[in-house]
Amino acid sequence: MSEASAGIRTPLVTLAIAVGMALVATAFFLLSDWIWTHTDTVDDTGVNMLYIGSWVLYAWAAIVAIFAIVHFGRLGVSHVRRSVSR
Repeated sequence: MSEASAGIRTPLVTLAIAVGMALVATAFFLLSDWIWTHTDTVDDTGVNMLYIGSWVLYAWAAIVAIFAIVHFGRLGVSHVRRSVSR
């Protein structure tokens, strides 16, 4: 495996984790919405926790995605520097 392909794998995995977190957050959000509209419970604490949890997961997914994008940027800068120095 070349050095370039090994270096790009890390941010791709990080980005895949961020996408997975966003998908789970979407599932939580949709589940809380479905429970909210299809039940007539007096205590909506569980529904509210799913709803709040989905937004917390969205925030974490955004942070992880930012780290992946910054890593891609660093890889690009180091690649350009190596290309220019040759």
